Amino acid sequence: TCALPISGAWHGNAQFFVQNDKLNSGRHLSPTKPPYNEHQLGFDISGPLLPGKLTTGFNVSHNQNENVTSINAHVPDGSPTGAPYNKTVVRPSTQRNFSTNGVYQLNESNSLRYGIQKRSQVSKNQNLGEFTLEERAATQRNNNSNFEIRQFSAISPRTLFESSLQLQRNHNRRTPASQGVQINITNVFNSGGAQNDLDNKQDNYQFSTLLTRLGEKLTIKTGAEGAHRRNDSFSKNTFVGAFTFLNLQDYYDGKPLQYRIGRGNPRFKFNQTEVGMFMQNDLKLSPRLTFMYGVRYEIQTNISDHNNWDPRIAFAYGLGKATVIRAGAGVFHQRIQNNTLENAARENGDVQYTLVLNFPTYPDPFVGGTASTTPRSIRVLDRDLAAPYVLAYMASYERTFFTNLFVSVLYDYTVDVHRVRTRNTNAPRDTRSAVQIGRAHV
Repeated sequence: TCALPISGAWHGNAQFFVQNDKLNSGRHLSPTKPPYNEHQLGFDISGPLLPGKLTTGFNVSHNQNENVTSINAHVPDGSPTGAPYNKTVVRPSTQRNFSTNGVYQLNESNSLRYGIQKRSQVSKNQNLGEFTLEERAATQRNNNSNFEIRQFSAISPRTLFESSLQLQRNHNRRTPASQGVQINITNVFNSGGAQNDLDNKQDNYQFSTLLTRLGEKLTIKTGAEGAHRRNDSFSKNTFVGAFTFLNLQDYYDGKPLQYRIGRGNPRFKFNQTEVGMFMQNDLKLSPRLTFMYGVRYEIQTNISDHNNWDPRIAFAYGLGKATVIRAGAGVFHQRIQNNTLENAARENGDVQYTLVLNFPTYPDPFVGGTASTTPRSIRVLDRDLAAPYVLAYMASYERTFFTNLFVSVLYDYTVDVHRVRTRNTNAPRDTRSAVQIGRAHV
């Protein structure tokens, strides 16, 4: 159907919410009551901007809160247990949102729908709490933009055409408060820089088309859809280095248990394109029998399997006015998720790795110690990796009793083929005997 702009009055709504710590209770192990402030502001309005032509709406919101977290650690003071360090830290977060949407009527047969959205969020003092001190804080910034436009055209009383275009961008950044070497003492304190720099940009472009031809005996639908996804990521985890001590006394003596430092290329880029096309026909052979048949084709980059044809057939037969028998079968290909292929490319053992020194010297870990290189979990794609698909079969019996009671019996059978799975090829073998295994499950 073709959406028509309305004519009439404008409508709006506004809301405001405030909360603080005046009636809050204190927090365990905190010497003072933690501060808390939150306020929310929202406003929306909609109506005919151009009566009979353009209807539009706007929405604006602003949310700000100051959540708190407690640090309960022990810091070095020369004693075996260290000095207690208890502090409450405010973690402010601000979210803003703006969106607008509307319908523009070009003429009686053509209309456009649009939507624009912009979101932003800033969260400070992340990663803190428990034994982690303030110097390891980080600020997270997220920005999301979305633009969508949909077109509808009634080319003739029997021919309809629809299309859409959507653009999305997600930009996530994480900035550490400092870049110092990390000092970690289990259940005592964690100090030094967060060392978790991140700058990730994701762009998604999606389109779709649908052409419908309505006939007395034959109805034809054909269309296409596609998406291009682009990811540009800059990630540095522990690239400055981290010392781990067993206890405070080892820290005083300068005897760390381990030193870890990240190496490799912090930048990673990944692109993927997905396209699907289909045609479906509904043929009315008689007033009681309708035959449906069609085919779909799927293709995506980053895999070598391109033979993804999906034939489908079905029929509906009326046994009188109150009974209908339906049956159908088809192939349904599924795309391999973008994250699966991206993780395989990222974690190939060459992009980034971790250098580990056991029992290193301190503060210069490279003077002594036993070195070992620990790569990330390596993911390898099967050379014969193919897109998964489902073989589906369905049959149903439907009957209406007394004009208002509907009964349906459905049989559905599916078979999964080439299902994607992850397997640990280096998993240790179970060397226990059958008797031991039996005792373990008693």
